[in-house]
Amino acid sequence: MFKNNLFIKICLWFWLTTLFMIGGVIAVDWLTDQGPFRSDRPPLRGSPLALHAQALAWIYEHEGASALRGFASRQADLTGIKERFLDAAGVDLAAGSGRGSEPDRAAAGSAGAGPAPPGRERQVALAVTGPSGANYTLISARPPGPPPPGFPPIWSMIGVRLLVVLAVSGLICYLLARYLTGPILKLGTAARRLAAGDLSARVSPALGGRNDELARLALDFDRMAERIGTLLSSQRTLLRDISHELRSPLARLNVALELSRKGAAPEAAKSLDRIERESARLDEMIGHILMLNRVESGVSVLEKRPVDLAGLIR
Repeated sequence: MFKNNLFIKICLWFWLTTLFMIGGVIAVDWLTDQGPFRSDRPPLRGSPLALHAQALAWIYEHEGASALRGFASRQADLTGIKERFLDAAGVDLAAGSGRGSEPDRAAAGSAGAGPAPPGRERQVALAVTGPSGANYTLISARPPGPPPPGFPPIWSMIGVRLLVVLAVSGLICYLLARYLTGPILKLGTAARRLAAGDLSARVSPALGGRNDELARLALDFDRMAERIGTLLSSQRTLLRDISHELRSPLARLNVALELSRKGAAPEAAKSLDRIERESARLDEMIGHILMLNRVESGVSVLEKRPVDLAGLIR
């Protein structure tokens, strides 16, 4: 059923194309580390976080640890992002509280972070070299948003976006497929009417103001139907005229036959009877042709029944 339905084929193909487009968007977001589909890879050099780490190193080496702590404190108050700036020995320069914790030193060694568990902050570590050549590690902890109960917020957002995209694309694909297959369905209906003998079947008026390939196909169909109707009408007219014209010589032949019977010898009666029978058969065949022509033309056949002629005359 589905493989023979052009409407379903077109709708499914357009929907499949939309799904591939969504997959391409997800892949691009994943590879470029952008959008809600970003990965948890360490930031690349030249990224905003890398430039920020360079700025922290410059502040520490040129203005001192107090300036660095003040800058980090103001940033935490404004953005809610907590940062730790570790030197090569693992000392948190932004907090000034001595050596960092064991997770901080592990992050400093790997210069990266995996995906955070649901409801917990996401940490990103980035190694940077300061103007003096010293090595530092920036650990940025982004606070999580309030997740729905039992469902990670990022995947709920992704799920909603995917549902919206699928619903919109499904509706658009349905309308587009309907727009493309509508004229074909109307053309098929007109073709069935034409095959059933309705020579007045036309498609173009039902298509409105369309001017595409399907509209031109409908015009060709209408011209074909009009040509077939003209040929059949001419054929019926020709059969009717010929049949009527044949009735006249047959009538004269019957009159001549009756006249011949009066002066004919008895031995010629058998031949004259045969001529009369063949003439009657020919007249009957002409009557059948006229009857068929009236039926095909839609002319009602007269109903014959007995009539009281004397009563009609009275």
